[in-house]
Amino acid sequence: MNSVVAHLVSGQVLFTALPLMVAMLLLCDAVTRPDLRRLVTVMAWNLGLLGVSTAAAPVWAIGLLVATLGLWSSRTWLPDRKSLQRICMAGPIVTALGMLIVESAWIIRPAVTPVTDRSVVVLGDSLSAGLGEGEGAPWPSQLRDQHHVQVYNLSEAGATTEDAFRTISATDHFPGLVVIELGGNDLLGGRPLADFERDLQGILAHLRQQNRSVVMVELPLLPGKNQWGVVQRQLADRFSCPLIPKRLLVQVLAAPGATVDTLHLSRSGHLLMAEAVWRVIEPGLPRS
Repeated sequence: MNSVVAHLVSGQVLFTALPLMVAMLLLCDAVTRPDLRRLVTVMAWNLGLLGVSTAAAPVWAIGLLVATLGLWSSRTWLPDRKSLQRICMAGPIVTALGMLIVESAWIIRPAVTPVTDRSVVVLGDSLSAGLGEGEGAPWPSQLRDQHHVQVYNLSEAGATTEDAFRTISATDHFPGLVVIELGGNDLLGGRPLADFERDLQGILAHLRQQNRSVVMVELPLLPGKNQWGVVQRQLADRFSCPLIPKRLLVQVLAAPGATVDTLHLSRSGHLLMAEAVWRVIEPGLPRS
């Protein structure tokens, strides 16, 4: 995966574009030439929109940033009062700062509820099931072999949350920690967001009823698909399910030689994915 694309879909662009947007806002007041002021204004807008393009931010937060940027852009038409000008400047800066603070909480490696069995159940799609085309053992098997844990891999190539809901409802009799890696086929396959929300909620509700310890891999987002991330985070909060930050998955996908087609893991990619997941779940498993 190209490093620029990786930076975008991982959501880390928020932490580069919004600070640069703020810098443009501050720079604009120091520029006297009208043509340069227009250029800086356009750059501020572009950086702001780029920053939130793949952020798992609610519509109202993105709308607030756009509205405050609009007010800042029109400040020259407003009465020339210092207090009003300061408000226009502060609006997008405070909004950007708030978004950065909120997002910071989601990029930290989460704590996992401990389990008594040294075993892991993986519920995923082809990223976890493998393609069976010579890429080697998928990462759940690597997890088993490298760290001596019992692994039950219920993943299926092409699986959506709807497929996984049927699977877990019929076969959830395995002990241990549950790792969910789902949603990519829902998002890329054009399923309605409401269907994804319903099925993921069904999976998490079922596991919660069984008092399972669950951790879920966060979805990397395409531009304009912000609400998929919002829904996933809301359900994770509702059912007390820690999210493995999407930046960790994207780091694996972006590693040299880690994929066979930018989306599916190669032999080395499965090894990297196993280690990335292990660093998150190890504290929740009993010692060997």
